[in-house]
Amino acid sequence: MVQSLFPPILPKTVIAHDIKGNCHEVSTELLKMRVSVYGILTNTSGAVLLQRHPSANKFALPGGGVDIGETVTQALVREFKEETNLNIKIGQLLDICDDYFTHDGKYCQTVMIFYSVTSFGKNLINQNEEDVAETKFVTADEISENLIQAIHWPIIKKHYLETSSKPTITTK
Repeated sequence: MVQSLFPPILPKTVIAHDIKGNCHEVSTELLKMRVSVYGILTNTSGAVLLQRHPSANKFALPGGGVDIGETVTQALVREFKEETNLNIKIGQLLDICDDYFTHDGKYCQTVMIFYSVTSFGKNLINQNEEDVAETKFVTADEISENLIQAIHWPIIKKHYLETSSKPTITTK
């Protein structure tokens, strides 16, 4: 028996989070699949780069959705350039996880890919005000679960707060 590449969606409900951290019960029949990629970048002082969406009170890692026809690494380079003006070199694959979220009336099941990254050649500029209200480096002492979007908190905790081998920013 040949199994379909795209099996039928099983009707059930899942809990999706919005950008403000609220939970919504959503039918799987309303979900679209989204792949996104994010980078963990620290500066020479060890602070991690975070950004805040204009409609969010909490911060997340720089990155975003992978466009059709774009590789995951191309998307990460593009997202960093669009959001921060930084040119990056992608390092180690750190984690892959999934979640459900809602934004602008759309419901998504997302697969999120996280890399360590280094930056070179450009200065940090918050240049995409539609997607980014604020971008800044935050030290480990300043980070708390209340500061970080729930979807990124476990990753930041595991790969930034609990690790001693933090990637660093370099300039040429």
